[in-house]
Amino acid sequence: MSDQNNPTSKFLSAPREVIKTPVDFGTTAIPEYSSLYACILDNVLSASECLTLLNLAKASTDGEWAHAMINSGPGGSQQLDTESRACGRIIWEDESIVRGIWARCRGSVPELMELRHRPEITGKGWLKRDWGYRLKGLDKKMRFLRYFDGEYFRRMLIHHCSESQKILLTASPAHFDATHTGSQDEEASFITMHLYLNEPDEDSMLEGGATRFHAMDGSKRNLDVEPKTGRVLLFQHEGLLHSGANVTRGVKYSMRTDLMYVECDRIQE
Repeated sequence: MSDQNNPTSKFLSAPREVIKTPVDFGTTAIPEYSSLYACILDNVLSASECLTLLNLAKASTDGEWAHAMINSGPGGSQQLDTESRACGRIIWEDESIVRGIWARCRGSVPELMELRHRPEITGKGWLKRDWGYRLKGLDKKMRFLRYFDGEYFRRMLIHHCSESQKILLTASPAHFDATHTGSQDEEASFITMHLYLNEPDEDSMLEGGATRFHAMDGSKRNLDVEPKTGRVLLFQHEGLLHSGANVTRGVKYSMRTDLMYVECDRIQE
């Protein structure tokens, strides 16, 4: 469908004044992440735009929410595992929408347009470290998530205890995001995007639902990024242990997608 005939083509076409707040992990309870990347962009969408976006996603499935699944292997394969994850999900693809969202964000994050000498983001293996990567845009596959009170996303994590050399297997909501390929094999994701579509306030029933970054040692040290309507959270896949904090009341809506990159050239040392 051409943009001219696409009813969503003009949605999000107007600019907004975005407010950027880099996440300085070195000054938080988890300073071990000080070299890793995350930032918050506020005012990316208005409250009415968030509602419209959510309604467009629901219209794409006639209002039906599927059970969210978990990654189960290479190639993007997934499986239903209600012991690990219980929430609703809508997957919707619309290139004009993701272009509009990214047009609002890109001027605030010039550091993400190319990744060079950034092995903490692109990976430290010899196949990756010698290449530069150019941002192509957002993955057009948008995953809208709905969490009611009592729903969750928890995974089994292995903690290596250096003192005892024991391996502890624990049920935890924390996980890492993984790099995946896009619709074209040369594309790869390195950065996660969360767009919050509602927030706790006096008029809503929502309580909880922060995005929580966890310490690697299994302790209770963490950093919360609170949901705020129209807020975008960007963070690297590699090395950032995170979860969605429990929704203790009401319902949380968010959209998750990824920033997709292509190799641009080999870095000359």
